[in-house]
Amino acid sequence: MAWRYTAGLPLTSALRLRDTTTRIAFAHKQMRRAISRQRATNDDTSLQAVAPSVAS
Repeated sequence: MAWRYTAGLPLTSALRLRDTTTRIAFAHKQMRRAISRQRATNDDTSLQAVAPSVAS
């Protein structure tokens, strides 16, 4: 198994790379989903979160 090469990489490195890529893609998808959810909500809700710190 250690002698099997995938795209010039040892198998363990290839699997680790694929795992990292999957994790990054998943995080990116979650981030985009959160951004679109924030856009979908009213804009003044995001301003309300800032307002208390400005007022004090």
